[in-house]
Amino acid sequence: MAGKFLLEGKSIYAPVFPSSLPRPVEIPREEGRSTDKLNPNLNSPFTALLLSPLALLNYPAAFWIWSLLSLAAGMWGFSLIYAETWKKDYEPASLINSWILLLMYFPTWVTVASGQFSLFLVLMLAIVWKTAKRGEDHIAGILLGLAVSLKIFMGIFLIFFAVRRRWRLLLWSLAAVMVCNLLGWLICGIDSYLDYLKVLGGVTWHADSRNASFTGFFTRIFGGSNNMPLWALPQLSRALSVICSSLLMLGVIWLSWPRRRENPLARFDLGFSLSIVAMLLISPLGWMYYFPALAIPLLVSWRVSESVSSTPWDKVIISLAWIFSTVPHLLITSAQMNHPWDWFIWAGFHFYALLLFAGLLLSLSARLDKAVSGQLSANRSLLTAHSSLKKSPP
Repeated sequence: MAGKFLLEGKSIYAPVFPSSLPRPVEIPREEGRSTDKLNPNLNSPFTALLLSPLALLNYPAAFWIWSLLSLAAGMWGFSLIYAETWKKDYEPASLINSWILLLMYFPTWVTVASGQFSLFLVLMLAIVWKTAKRGEDHIAGILLGLAVSLKIFMGIFLIFFAVRRRWRLLLWSLAAVMVCNLLGWLICGIDSYLDYLKVLGGVTWHADSRNASFTGFFTRIFGGSNNMPLWALPQLSRALSVICSSLLMLGVIWLSWPRRRENPLARFDLGFSLSIVAMLLISPLGWMYYFPALAIPLLVSWRVSESVSSTPWDKVIISLAWIFSTVPHLLITSAQMNHPWDWFIWAGFHFYALLLFAGLLLSLSARLDKAVSGQLSANRSLLTAHSSLKKSPP
């Protein structure tokens, strides 16, 4: 609809009413949310510009084209992720395994049913991850800039690459962001960007059950959304979200920081994986339909756990995190999010999945440092022993 408004010369953030849609739409009745129109468009003007060609088609045709392209992008992305993680053991059957992983995943179908960008972002992340490790900064940077222009929370990877001191890649990313948004500004107008910021600031449904972020979890308990919380302390909710987000961001920086002596590929993979998890926890709109990107943390943590001093609990935690992330449930809106069962169980599973992934990745990083230090100590001991033998008289 935003693309259609753009082609008609209207504001792309104009309200969308059910009567303007091609078929009847049931609007959930929720306190504090209008019942005569759909939720406002939370996508950037550049997104509307990118999708405007689909607005030339009727809605069913546009939706089918988008859905099939989305699934194709997801399958391509998963095959790249699987191949990059298991290079030595990768066989044609592994391609089928990667697609089964995607197609049996509940967030995949939420993504397709709601027409989200998520699977395109998975493909972009997979290519950025692969090309950045190979030093192809121009490809990684341009794709990352495009992803940031589509979804602003992807900007966490700009911090990740800054910590990794990948300056050329960052310059390519920033250049791509500037070009994309300059196009959006020239075609959509500066007012569209002002409206975009206004719409983002007006979100009041953080407590919806499919929001897996810190903000989503804490507003259910302490308020700040449209629900009836346990304690009406919205300031505490915001404070806890900021504190937890800041601590997790420090964890990303610590994990990603280059060491003098390290396993550079494992360090890069762990930092990239934690950035994905942090992106979903820190963004106030970390919805579970972005969860297909967790395939990277899933496979990276599984592989790294086999190369460090691991315990049987590592595989258990990885499995639990993935299972929690795919627990299916119908959407519980913020106004209906009024019972501890919903706060801590149905709406909690996806949040707990992200916490498990974050804790495990940080633990694996600490053990990787310890393993590298132990190897260096062993090498020094061998050198010392060898020197002593050479100095000993025959």
